Amino acid sequence: MEFLPILGTAIIAFIPATIAHLKGRSFGKWWIYSFFLFILAIIHSILIKKHDTESNKKIDHIFKILIYIFLIFGLVVMLWTVIVIGLKITGIEIKKNKNISSDIDIWSEYEGARPQFSIFTLIGLIDTQTKDGKHYVVVDMLIEYDLNDNTAQAELTEKVDQLRDFIKNYFASKYYSDLTPDNEDRLKQEIRSIMNNRYLDTAEIKGILFNKLDVMEL
Repeated sequence: MEFLPILGTAIIAFIPATIAHLKGRSFGKWWIYSFFLFILAIIHSILIKKHDTESNKKIDHIFKILIYIFLIFGLVVMLWTVIVIGLKITGIEIKKNKNISSDIDIWSEYEGARPQFSIFTLIGLIDTQTKDGKHYVVVDMLIEYDLNDNTAQAELTEKVDQLRDFIKNYFASKYYSDLTPDNEDRLKQEIRSIMNNRYLDTAEIKGILFNKLDVMEL
């Protein structure tokens, strides 16, 4: 099916090639000409005369100029297409590299000896169902924050209800496959990022711990 347009073009290229051949021109050259520039070729083949005249030379000269214009335009379009595709590919690679760098930055805090953090424990036990309603989720989550951050405890306590609602809705938006042990690190990073960016003003969460994350079939 992919070759039908090419086959169709090859067939209709016979029309101007045949007309030109009947007027004493090379069938092969005109078929190639017609295959790539059919509209120009059909007009050209109609306008030329059967015998070699001054009029034919003028017509040929005009159409040679038009062919060059079309070829230059085609090359410009092709070059522009290559540039656009290249930029898109480059953009995708840059985005991938940014994501990788972001993940490295997050975990660079934990290289070497593990820092000492304060633990916020007031989130408590949260239960909900997975997005498809087929599994029951029970999570007991702890929040780590900087030991020297004297305001973090107060802000976390003040916003504990909002944080509990977020956690419940977060797990309710997941499927069972999202909550497997293999995905725990990704879940922790995501929760940490959303809480820091959307809910907290001054406090900064350094880590998320799951005392319990049970997913049971209903």
